[in-house]
Amino acid sequence: MLANEPKKSFLSRLINLVSTGDNRPNITSEQDEVIDGIKFITRYVYAGKVHENTREFCRRMIAANKIYRKEDIINMGSEAVNKGWGPEGADNYSIWFYKGGGNCHHRWNKRVYATFSGKAIDVNSKELKQIASRKAEKFGYVIKNPKLVSTRPVDMPNYGFLPSNPQPKRKITR
Repeated sequence: MLANEPKKSFLSRLINLVSTGDNRPNITSEQDEVIDGIKFITRYVYAGKVHENTREFCRRMIAANKIYRKEDIINMGSEAVNKGWGPEGADNYSIWFYKGGGNCHHRWNKRVYATFSGKAIDVNSKELKQIASRKAEKFGYVIKNPKLVSTRPVDMPNYGFLPSNPQPKRKITR
């Protein structure tokens, strides 16, 4: 257990109710847009390395290798997917901003896709091509999220610990 990691009850350790949330990458998102007949979509993957002391939530998120819409990630904040990391040990907090909680070394990587067809979105389709954000911006498709979305909590003020949660005296590795 890492320093400052919330204490888990015996029951929660026994059952380990960590969840990777529901993802619906093929459902329309507020971030989708059609410009000059090209359909652009933005989706996200949980990214970073797994180390010996990586928390269970982060291990499962990376192993799941799911593709999420912004709405899917925001909804995870109202679910207890990473219990105990919210304000004052609450089970809910913004996964969109704080990922795995204080001192987490992971981030949301943005993926932009484009297709020339009028077909339904399918992130696994060969017709849907992943493209660089800057290339999409040249077509007028610009998705700007708050900086916290792509920032690892360990690189945030207080190392991503919420103000009402205990803060480390020093930076803890992974």
